[in-house]
Amino acid sequence: MNAKNIFKMEMYKNIQDKTYMIVLVVFISISVILNFSWLAISLSEIQFQDFPILITLLGIATAFSILALAIFALLYPFHLLNVDYKNKVMSLMIASGVSRIKYYFVKIGATILSQLTAMFLILVVPFFTFFIFNQEIIIKMFESLDLTVHSADLFIGLLSNVLSLIALMVTMALAVILTRGKTSGLFVYIALSFASRIVQATLIGFFLALLSTDSFETSLNLISSNNIFSLGYHIVEILVFGSIGIFSLRKQDL
Repeated sequence: MNAKNIFKMEMYKNIQDKTYMIVLVVFISISVILNFSWLAISLSEIQFQDFPILITLLGIATAFSILALAIFALLYPFHLLNVDYKNKVMSLMIASGVSRIKYYFVKIGATILSQLTAMFLILVVPFFTFFIFNQEIIIKMFESLDLTVHSADLFIGLLSNVLSLIALMVTMALAVILTRGKTSGLFVYIALSFASRIVQATLIGFFLALLSTDSFETSLNLISSNNIFSLGYHIVEILVFGSIGIFSLRKQDL
């Protein structure tokens, strides 16, 4: 079975996951309700003192929704990565001749695509609603950006965020592989991620300390240097955790 067919099969399984599809629909519904509620308050120019209970309840509901979305953003990819262990599907796939390395890369790719699709569906309604009713603010914001001068920094920052997402999935996949899909894998991921962030912060601090001088021009370049360093660190993070994950999966008795 080639990588394309494996990818199609993984995406089909993700779409057929009824429990998380229901959760996704619930989040989309909550996003629509909260977004139009705040929009109605904004357009009607209601003040807090006019309806304090209503606005307070909306604020609490929004805060809890953001917290729930953050938890969902963590649990959903973890579920997708470990479901084949729990359902004993992986051993059957490997026994049928599917390459473990192909499976590893396809699984991460399908998980990233599913995660991005879910987040897009949840957040697209608020964004486009805000854009439709606040076009002048959006236009002024883009006009204020000096895209010619900062296009390189914007590209590096965007690329760094993309690599950060890939590194997150690779780290989570490693935790799932090491724990064979057990729930404890989530805590292993948190520990690995926390340790990696400590190393990153330490190295960035050391890196910026070497670059920092009294020169104003050098100070202006610190943010750019930070983005470049973060980009390089995420690449190393992907290579290290990815190599360990692939090695562990190849040696694992399924």
